[in-house]
Amino acid sequence: GQGAWLFTQPTLNSGKIRAWRDGTLMRVAGGPVAADGYTWILVDTPTGQLGWIPERFLIYHSRPPD
Repeated sequence: GQGAWLFTQPTLNSGKIRAWRDGTLMRVAGGPVAADGYTWILVDTPTGQLGWIPERFLIYHSRPPD
């Protein structure tokens, strides 16, 4: 894989915060939100930054949120 971008809002038109490598562990902090043909999940990164990632780029290690 090529990693995934973390966005400021759940839309492709929002600002990109940074790209994260495949395999980076993140905590689900919110969502889902449907926009721009994606289901977006709010995540808390290892550095404590909150941001949105399309769910298709996530692999859940436990049950996803309802």
